Amino acid sequence: MGGISPSNSISGEVFYLDLSSPPDIDNLSFIDLTNTSPMLYGISKGAALASGIGKSYIILIGGTQQDINMPQQNITDQFVFVYNVHSQNWEIVQGAQPTRRSSISTVIDQFASDTNILYNELYSFDTSTLLWGNLSGATNAPMPRSHATATLLPDGKIIYIGGVIQQSFENQTTLQNMLQIFIYDTQFLGWSAIKANASFVVQPRMGHTAVLTSDNKSIILLGGISTLHDEINQIAADPNFLVLKIESGTYEYLAPQLSGNQPPKLSYHTANLYVNHMIVTFGNYSIH
Repeated sequence: MGGISPSNSISGEVFYLDLSSPPDIDNLSFIDLTNTSPMLYGISKGAALASGIGKSYIILIGGTQQDINMPQQNITDQFVFVYNVHSQNWEIVQGAQPTRRSSISTVIDQFASDTNILYNELYSFDTSTLLWGNLSGATNAPMPRSHATATLLPDGKIIYIGGVIQQSFENQTTLQNMLQIFIYDTQFLGWSAIKANASFVVQPRMGHTAVLTSDNKSIILLGGISTLHDEINQIAADPNFLVLKIESGTYEYLAPQLSGNQPPKLSYHTANLYVNHMIVTFGNYSIH
């Protein structure tokens, strides 16, 4: 849903990849729903979550809006849109919502940015009742940030890795140290931090992805850039492919050697786990 097109305009396209049967990795076929299910507005840098019984709804949260037929951006205060997979119609959520923002994390609306003002507010959205809850104010909360990955573990903990941090609204933004990892416990509603180990230099990054492996023992991180204030010369973060072992509460980075037909070095792409395959789509090319 949405994104930024090659012409640098905000897209209102809707399409999907059919994974009802094992995919042919070398011949993936996308189904375009843009004509039958057009978005109400073009949106980029939002977060999409599947929810409901049988995952019959897709919740699109936040992002930068643009009228598809006009260049004007951020034309409404609407923060959440609900897409009904069965009826292929869009629904608008009513009621009090957080202020609209972009570059949010994709598990829970945790870190966000708006004209270089970063937040560390935490909200929950009940996908059954369509109600918001404000979870901000927990002790030991990390400093405001954006572009961090959010990975949900089976025990209800959310792992936040990398991204951009800001000491206060007046301060310049910087990249987060990848060894410093923050954890939010959705059961006890509290924050903790852990320092990961690495036998090599792990460059800080933004625009990367993180996917939990099927055995729940590792998080795979892919791509991202190490250039914070240069939108043109986006340098790929090194190593480009990382495995973060999270067994027994001890976190350690590995940089395994890869083989086969590897994807280009990307940023702002998508990555999802299907059985034992990580499917990577779209994104920006980074300078090697």
